[in-house]
Amino acid sequence: CMTDVIDLRPDPDETEPSSVEESTLESDQEDEVTDPGASLKRRRIILAVIVSLILLVAADAVIGAAVHAEHQRHLAAEFAIPTEELAVGDAAFVLQIPALGVNEVVVEGASASELRGGPGRRLDSVQPGDSGNTVIQGHKTRFGGPFGQLKDLKGGNSIYLRSRSGDVTVYKVAKVRTVGSDQVKYLEFEGPNRLTLVSSAGGPLDGSRVVVTSAADDLSVTNENAGDTAGKDKAVEEAAPTANAEEEGAPIQTYDVRGLGGAVLLLTGIGLIAVGILVGFDLKKKYGWGAVLLVAGSSVALGVIVLLFNISMVVPTTY
Repeated sequence: CMTDVIDLRPDPDETEPSSVEESTLESDQEDEVTDPGASLKRRRIILAVIVSLILLVAADAVIGAAVHAEHQRHLAAEFAIPTEELAVGDAAFVLQIPALGVNEVVVEGASASELRGGPGRRLDSVQPGDSGNTVIQGHKTRFGGPFGQLKDLKGGNSIYLRSRSGDVTVYKVAKVRTVGSDQVKYLEFEGPNRLTLVSSAGGPLDGSRVVVTSAADDLSVTNENAGDTAGKDKAVEEAAPTANAEEEGAPIQTYDVRGLGGAVLLLTGIGLIAVGILVGFDLKKKYGWGAVLLVAGSSVALGVIVLLFNISMVVPTTY
């Protein structure tokens, strides 16, 4: 009789892996094992970035307030000297808002650099007392936050502007609004004598603004009707042109006045911080913490300061 032949050859599906397959498997297994040194370095970099951000926030609060206070002292001394010739950055007026305890020297110009020292008059607005709109912008939080409480003003509150020649213009608050960054009609300068104060309404990434519209005495509420601001607000509202700047062919206005140089300095600050962090790890291995603090620490500190003074290129200039 015939017997069954047993096939002793191995099943192709159960064959041992080839040398190529073995090397691939070993490579995959090696990839799964994290290099402890590389992992530690990544954690240190993340920690260094977090510490740098904390230093930036702290420096923004401390250095910014100190810069504002020092600028105001210098501007107050400058304001005491009468003059009719004013350049950008010069002390132009003293702004007083008794309801908020605001007593600030206002400079000519409202770009990011001018606003570091206090509120600034936009150069595309009129002088106080002249027919038209005087626009003054200031920080809500940074550099002392002189305009941080604008939203708390009420209709009928008094605002005083004193020029270097001694002239005083009195305004009464007509309306306090929160507007979007694209609602720039409040910057237009035509119409009756009025004052517009502008600051940020939200956080560092929020472009909305607090806009306080005030009318000069001839359009102001009186002591008898201080609670009723409707008539005054209507007069100020009628002064704002209905057509926007783009339709009229005029330059499109924006709340943020920036210069190109600030962008270059902003990138320089970021670069200094990055170089300091990366170089610091190599210096630690070769020379110890002394070299890290002296070289890398100096680079990071300088980068933080440069970044602090130019971060208005990416956040609202009135924040």
